[in-house]
Amino acid sequence: MRISERRTSDGGYVGTWTDVTAERMAQHRLRDAIDSLPDGFALFDADDRVIIHNAGFLDAYSSKIKSDVTGQTFEETVRTFVENTMPEAQDPAFDREAWIAQRMARHRNPPREPFEVKWGGDRWMRVSEQRTSHGGYVGIWTDVTEIKRIGQRLQDAINALSDGFALFDAEDRLIVCNEAFRSQSALHGGDDLVGQTMEQILRAFAASDVTDTRARTDLEGWIAQRLQHHRNPQAEPYEQVLTNGRILHISENRTSDGGIVGIWTDVTALKQAERRLEDAIKSLNEGFVLIDKDGRFAAYNERFLQLYPKTAPHVAVGAPSTRCCAKVPARASIPA
Repeated sequence: MRISERRTSDGGYVGTWTDVTAERMAQHRLRDAIDSLPDGFALFDADDRVIIHNAGFLDAYSSKIKSDVTGQTFEETVRTFVENTMPEAQDPAFDREAWIAQRMARHRNPPREPFEVKWGGDRWMRVSEQRTSHGGYVGIWTDVTEIKRIGQRLQDAINALSDGFALFDAEDRLIVCNEAFRSQSALHGGDDLVGQTMEQILRAFAASDVTDTRARTDLEGWIAQRLQHHRNPQAEPYEQVLTNGRILHISENRTSDGGIVGIWTDVTALKQAERRLEDAIKSLNEGFVLIDKDGRFAAYNERFLQLYPKTAPHVAVGAPSTRCCAKVPARASIPA
């Protein structure tokens, strides 16, 4: 029961008795709901003082903060955290005031999207803060340390790949890549590629010292062709010849969520070996033909065509050999 009493002008009293059971029960339910959250939660008034919070909020900031910080300002909470809990802040070279000022600026002008803050040591926190209609703030603090560790292990694994690797989301923005991708795209550590679209990356690549040879002669045509192949991946890899002589095979595929994953493989040495083999075959005085396991022509030389002119019109890499070789024993010559 809420009782309100006051004196009257003639020296008497007047009072009201209000049943606030339902209101109190609602407050208790709200408190139980907030306390059950796995994340830290706090609500601040227009003066930036805590109205309500849960234990997760205290755990997010400091074990040395008193158990009830209702009425305390956010800056007071942050200062207690920096002075008592944050490992980096114990280093004399650490600029405490600069860190606090930066954190307060972000708190007072919260971004639309959640942001991540290094909480000291190897701990990371994802913070989501928003203004309320009454001029206060509401915030949620989520410990993402384990997620960051998993992400770092994944990044280490990706960086260990000798081939370039890149993953794009459904809006064609880069999510993650490795250093081999940066190197093979002639875009190195100084370029923050994450968040850029494939088109933005291609345009930066075209402007670099080493780029695709076709970008030098027809920039817009090359970008259109490359994006077409990127957004509609084919079974066969895209072959990219660079201005420094290197050759890459790019294999891309759609992911289940509409993104694109790609592997960039340097095949320069393989192509050079293929050319040497082709030169060797061409230099033979004898006719030479190679048929793959599917019965298709894989390689041949000009001398072979000269020796068998009737067969020549049917010979091409990838063409079936059955029209001219079906009845020929394994080691027999092909009749003219």
